[in-house]
Amino acid sequence: MTLLQSENSAQPSGLTGSVEASVIVLSYNSQKTIRASLDSLVAQRTSIRFEVIVVDSSTDATPMIVSREYPRVRLVRLPRRALPGETRNVGVEHAKGKVIAFLASDCVAEPEWLNTRMEGHDEGFAAVGGVITNANPGNLIGWANYIMEYVFCLPNRPREVMKGKVIHNLSYRSELFSRYGSFPPDLPLGEDTVFNRRLMLHDEPVLFDPRVRTGHINPSSLWHLLEHHYGHGKYFMRACWDGELSYFQPTGKVGVPILWKTLVSYPWMRIRNCVKFIFKQNRSLIGPLIYCFPVLVLGIYSAAWGALGEALQPPQKKPAEAVRPRRDLAA
Repeated sequence: MTLLQSENSAQPSGLTGSVEASVIVLSYNSQKTIRASLDSLVAQRTSIRFEVIVVDSSTDATPMIVSREYPRVRLVRLPRRALPGETRNVGVEHAKGKVIAFLASDCVAEPEWLNTRMEGHDEGFAAVGGVITNANPGNLIGWANYIMEYVFCLPNRPREVMKGKVIHNLSYRSELFSRYGSFPPDLPLGEDTVFNRRLMLHDEPVLFDPRVRTGHINPSSLWHLLEHHYGHGKYFMRACWDGELSYFQPTGKVGVPILWKTLVSYPWMRIRNCVKFIFKQNRSLIGPLIYCFPVLVLGIYSAAWGALGEALQPPQKKPAEAVRPRRDLAA
């Protein structure tokens, strides 16, 4: 582990040495999970010189935990609640590494997480993604969320150079942000999908490497799951309104096409993908799929209703600070 000394409220000495990679931890009210997240970064088995930056807008004890217990971690405090896109953008502004990776505060990185990412970047890939594992496998709701949200990042997916596909859990060469803009700061969910689609449309080389493994702590209550995926559907539709994503073409009017697309076509596509990829690549998850299937369907339909509700709203003007990529991605 070569985590460099960084500046925070408890350690004002600044970085010592050059930085090859920056790991940005996205944090909001994370006092229950931030230790596991940071401990997993401290435990990285690597000789790479890297920094860890926690960008935090919490109202709980998270900043105190970071500043007191992790003196080598740089803490960037924001004065108000920041959405994920803004949090990512602030981290990018503070990052010194040639490669920038992100870790949510409800996630843990396996010991070779950074090493394997850097191997992909050293091969010439602009972005490198990998597997998401279920960090709370004893929970029915957690399984439903895990399969719904990460079906394209399951453990047995083979190493693949991505063409015409959007994947998540990416690290990036730092120059990509000057080339394609920043993450949309106004989306509470899906900001990485929007940015990653820009890379796809510009044919940037993206690698999926199953050795890059991140554990995610999933929602454990039905209400949290339904609320979370309602938001996913809503903000997925909003990104389509903005021309950043293309699955939906909202009209603002009630009609058979939009009802069919949101309440039939969209949920059927997602259910089919969950079943298809588990039977094709992860047969060991057939049992968990059957176990959580009714809850999974409820969650997908919650997303569908969120999408429909947003589709029936008039389009919202994008805020001035949202940076667009250099060419029109709606074309």
